[in-house]
Amino acid sequence: MKEINPEITKEAFNQSEKHIAAQIQKENDINNNLFSLFTVYTTILIALISASIFLSHTNNDVVVAFIVVLALSILTSLIYFLVAYRSNTYVCIGSEPYFWLQKDVISGDNRTLCIKWMTLMCKHQHDIIALEKSNKNKAYLRETGITISIIGLSIAYAVCIEWKSFSSLFQYTHTAIFLIFLFVGFMALLCDYLVKRKWNRLCHYCQQDGKY
Repeated sequence: MKEINPEITKEAFNQSEKHIAAQIQKENDINNNLFSLFTVYTTILIALISASIFLSHTNNDVVVAFIVVLALSILTSLIYFLVAYRSNTYVCIGSEPYFWLQKDVISGDNRTLCIKWMTLMCKHQHDIIALEKSNKNKAYLRETGITISIIGLSIAYAVCIEWKSFSSLFQYTHTAIFLIFLFVGFMALLCDYLVKRKWNRLCHYCQQDGKY
């Protein structure tokens, strides 16, 4: 049996540390992007709520319906962004002191050092897989939130265009707004289903490739 090559083991360990550091940086970048989106969408939502309160005393039902539909879609997007932002995977580069403060480790030879490096690489592999899965999930949630806001804007525009024929089907405006709310909620659930389906397919392919 050939001896473990310390130089190759050290290079493999360094590469694994670089990989996990890159995944941590990617997670931070996604979180910063989510925070920016959350801030912008929150500002838009506050503006829409203020506008709806101001216009509620007028008879401009078309504008109120547009604002309500868009506000609901923005609120749904904010929920997705918040869930994505809070779904973090915490990992640590390096090892705790007790990992080295063991009998025959401090006074060990190069083989002992290589074994410890390989043990840490196994931990790194587990952390890398967890980070990759978390980052992909965050990215999908972010994309779903943006998609919902775009769909909500399209629905709001369609309601404005077809408001006369749409409102004539209902005796009260509140009933129409309630049905619009249900429709936006259905679209949000549909987007969530499509994202989960895509994510499950991706996990299946990764399992076939031996990544998970």
